[in-house]
Amino acid sequence: SDSDINKYLGKDWKDIIDKVVSNKDIMNPITFLFDAKKDAEEKLNAAKVDKELKTMFIPKLSIASKKKVILALIEGDSAKNGIMTAFGREFISYLPGKGVIMNALTNPLSKIVANNEFQELMHTLGLNFSKSNSALNMTHEHIVIMTDQDVDGAHIKGLWFAFFQRFVPDIFEHGKLWILDTPIKVAKNAKEELIRPFFTEQEFLDYLKKGNKPNIVEYKKGLGSFNPKEYTDVFEKVKVEDCLYRVLPPDDIDIGLMMDYLDDDSAPRKELIREYMKNFDPNLI
Repeated sequence: SDSDINKYLGKDWKDIIDKVVSNKDIMNPITFLFDAKKDAEEKLNAAKVDKELKTMFIPKLSIASKKKVILALIEGDSAKNGIMTAFGREFISYLPGKGVIMNALTNPLSKIVANNEFQELMHTLGLNFSKSNSALNMTHEHIVIMTDQDVDGAHIKGLWFAFFQRFVPDIFEHGKLWILDTPIKVAKNAKEELIRPFFTEQEFLDYLKKGNKPNIVEYKKGLGSFNPKEYTDVFEKVKVEDCLYRVLPPDDIDIGLMMDYLDDDSAPRKELIREYMKNFDPNLI
């Protein structure tokens, strides 16, 4: 009790403790040792996970049959078959994942190495949690992120950017990270044959203003809303390279702001994305 402590330490013991705790010369070395111990434990655990990853089996991973040129990171299992039918497997591997992933910039290493999504990606790319990585040592030359064309899809892209910023930061300067845009609407004729895909709402409105009257208009929010034939038809109408955008080095990105932006509270994030996408023009990337 306080009375017992007062008896042995005096009435000013609380003030003494406050002074000790607020003294940086005393507390900084203690904090440093504590953080160093925690960091060493996390790296030791990460090294253990890295060892286990070498024998990891990923049932949903489809590896390129000839040469591992591109790894497609796809939002959701349902879209994988359609995309794979359109692009083939000779030079592209496909790794589908769940929706929103963990924020790699704000979470501790102990939580990240235990995350199945990140484990699968590290295994597929031949990278490590416990050591520094280089994009030049990845098993695939390039990574293409494919997400739904909505607010959550934009958020997922940002979370993957955060992961690479932490674990493979030179991927940006080497130009090995890309995003693939897919149409948000498609126009079809009476036979349900694709006439034209649209990547922005304004593009679709301009099409109507010219007097075009398609029999069928379909909104394609998610990657899984396309069937395999539709994917093939879309990329017969549009060059793939016109839908690919390289993710530039984040030299001018405030990492602190990114961490706040990718926080667990989704409401501010979605509002920011909505405001940004009102005037978004992918041709400016």
